[in-house]
Amino acid sequence: MSAHVLDAAIAWQLELDAGAEPAAHAAFSRWLEADPEHRRAWRQLCALDAGLRPLQAAPLRAALLRAPRNRHRRTAAAVLAGALLAGVGLAALEQRMPLAARLADYGTATGERRQFALPDGSQLYLNTRSAVDLAFDSERRALHLATGEILVETAHAAAETRPFVVLTADGALRALGTRFVVRKLDTGTLLTVVHSAVAAQPARRSDERRIGTGERALVHADGVGPAAAAPAEADAWRDGMLVVENAPLAEVVAELGRYRPGHTGVDAALAGLRVTGTFSLDDSGRALQALADGLGLRLLRRGPWWLTLAPAT
Repeated sequence: MSAHVLDAAIAWQLELDAGAEPAAHAAFSRWLEADPEHRRAWRQLCALDAGLRPLQAAPLRAALLRAPRNRHRRTAAAVLAGALLAGVGLAALEQRMPLAARLADYGTATGERRQFALPDGSQLYLNTRSAVDLAFDSERRALHLATGEILVETAHAAAETRPFVVLTADGALRALGTRFVVRKLDTGTLLTVVHSAVAAQPARRSDERRIGTGERALVHADGVGPAAAAPAEADAWRDGMLVVENAPLAEVVAELGRYRPGHTGVDAALAGLRVTGTFSLDDSGRALQALADGLGLRLLRRGPWWLTLAPAT
């Protein structure tokens, strides 16, 4: 969805909320019917609005709607994101589903995984707390990953000549007839190739690096890190499983914590314990309890949003 379309939808919502005349309502109806993109933008804006209204967030909602109209919607999202953290109720909303996911073409809430069929027949899987915008045109088939993690299985139609590309702030990942995982991290974009290969191009460079089957590499704006062997079950989350082998406990707890709201932590003295096992992502609380039981630890609960693994005594 383009920024100017969402800006127009925001302008219409402001006008309608202010008590527009019948002529304005008629003009809005014409705008809504003029383009499917207009209807999609309006649906997404209404979905966000519905999530905010029960929390009596009119001033904060207005902060989003009054964001500078000549900027991309993520600027508006950032305005509201800061406001969300000002109140416990709105922070709870963000914990359940990130604002970026609410505004995206495809999004998932905390603990949610979803599958989508793309217009070219490719399959897109979203992991927890992910946001993706679709940008297919006559030149290329592009996905913009704003946050979270995706698995892509590209279609293989003989007549399809447009390149398939996943874009993040760190660069472009061009599929070479493949299946691959892309995860947005604070330090860059982690690319894992499950089958075939992907050409990774950093945002500030023109050259590409080929990452092949069973390899992973961290992509950032100035380059691509060295390729390393990828975990054998890097895409197991698609089936609701976390598979780890000799991994630090802190890393495993952090991974399970992605699937639940609030704080999930581990006592610093236990962080280096090694873990091997398979855990269900559909009930991360139960998985954490099983982890604690298996290691002879305690799972401390301080309210519904605070879990910590601690020594037994």
